[in-house]
Amino acid sequence: MENFKRYLTESRAGILNSYRILNTESVSPGLAKVTVFVERRLNRLRAKYEYTYTLRKVPDEQGGFWKVSNLVAKVKK
Repeated sequence: MENFKRYLTESRAGILNSYRILNTESVSPGLAKVTVFVERRLNRLRAKYEYTYTLRKVPDEQGGFWKVSNLVAKVKK
């Protein structure tokens, strides 16, 4: 059980060092396309990514939060 607990809580993607929004495009009032640059560190290795995703607003009756969908990740040098 302890091994499973550790598996669920470990940071396999590394520690987030940097998160920068590169571009936002408002498609409609409840829909936006976002491109971000992310830098992560896992042990001594640094990894850079560019994520493009869609944010869709959930109706207020259901919580009113923004849902991430259509995620595309690119590894950057």
